[in-house]
Amino acid sequence: MKLYATIAAIALAGAAGGAVVTFATRAPTPARAKSPAPLTVATPNPAVIQATALYHQALVALSESPGFHYVAISPGPESETIVGDAGRGVGRQAITLKTGYGVEDFSLLLIATDVVYFEGNVPALEDQLGVSPGHAAALQGTWISVSPFDGPYSILAPGMTVNDQANWLPLSPASTSSALSRGTTLTRISGAVETGAITAKAYLDIDAGSDHPTAYVSTTTVDGKPATTSDTFSDWGELVAVAPPAGAIKWSTLGARPPKDGYGGGVFG
Repeated sequence: MKLYATIAAIALAGAAGGAVVTFATRAPTPARAKSPAPLTVATPNPAVIQATALYHQALVALSESPGFHYVAISPGPESETIVGDAGRGVGRQAITLKTGYGVEDFSLLLIATDVVYFEGNVPALEDQLGVSPGHAAALQGTWISVSPFDGPYSILAPGMTVNDQANWLPLSPASTSSALSRGTTLTRISGAVETGAITAKAYLDIDAGSDHPTAYVSTTTVDGKPATTSDTFSDWGELVAVAPPAGAIKWSTLGARPPKDGYGGGVFG
């Protein structure tokens, strides 16, 4: 799926020609000095100030938490679901997504030693790790360690820790309101997200008492249809412990190569 932005540019050009006309000259009238235009200072919008303050409070509350549970869902033809637990320097995820390789199912463990452990099905092994079709079937159910020096690491590791998750909640706050979820009253921070030429509407729901996020939702238009992604958060204060799985093999021993569209590119062939 590709998004296209159209930029319209208008160029104005002019040309002049003709006979030269002369006029009698006289001493010019001294120009009257003009008073400088008054400096216009935009009046701060109280709604934006309040929304921005609450948004930053929520990010601080998130980044200071020992850990939490989250579920991220992106529906559509190329749907993706991530169920994870973020901790201080560690994390785990179970991911299901549809790509040109098929339905990919894989799990990730991030250890404090900066090693990601991967276990997945054939489509995931081919797309995420670059394993050849002839070897992927034999590696299903096997944990594979990926170091920071390995090609797939930069695709697999981001978003798994507490601090990483704060970067996944972009928002330009504009207003606040109340929202009700399962009988609990929450504070909703509404605004927008701009990514290149794409603008999405978004909101972040937070617990009024703790400032912890409970849900983040963004909606944009793709091919004339609304596309919504959502993240929900729970189990604040969870102590996430991740241990290296037994019997893991190193990615560097697999003879894997970058897929056509790069690791995790999702395009088969």
